[in-house]
Amino acid sequence: GIQYFPPSFGKIMHVCNFKGYPECFPEIDAFENEWYSKHWDAAQEPSVYRLSGSTKSAQKSHLRFTWLPTFHNPVIVRFEITPGSTTIIAKELSGAVGYDPGTIKRQITRKLDSTEARRLTQVMATASPFDEPPAKCEIGADGSQWMLERASNGAYAYANRWSPQTGSMRDFGILALQLTGWK
Repeated sequence: GIQYFPPSFGKIMHVCNFKGYPECFPEIDAFENEWYSKHWDAAQEPSVYRLSGSTKSAQKSHLRFTWLPTFHNPVIVRFEITPGSTTIIAKELSGAVGYDPGTIKRQITRKLDSTEARRLTQVMATASPFDEPPAKCEIGADGSQWMLERASNGAYAYANRWSPQTGSMRDFGILALQLTGWK
């Protein structure tokens, strides 16, 4: 299928202390790779990692927020940013994340107005989830996975949080969901 993550993400990148002893984890393990990929495949989403290869000279960047709640419909919000224009592409799937992703239930594609684009830029400039330390050691049973990817200037960046209650990932995710106009 589509390669959504760099191959290096399968290597050990995090050490977490669970139960009093350290355990080593890759950035993305095989289960997560398959889990995230099946949702992006169902949403017919491109690989932001692959798009990063085309952003070096194109003055174009991509941001994709993926919200995977355990018992609700997955939502994927992607922004394509060029000088003077930002387009939002949002998709809600019909399935539940803890089960089958389903198919595209609803979708929007539109240009953000200048106020919306400015809010998006401000949220990223104020406190970017990419500037925070990785939170790979978070665990939980029910909740939601919040993921943000960026392809810009030929580089790929990734941030992932489990049910954030505060912080820049939550701020960005809430804004991305609000910009869809969906309840």
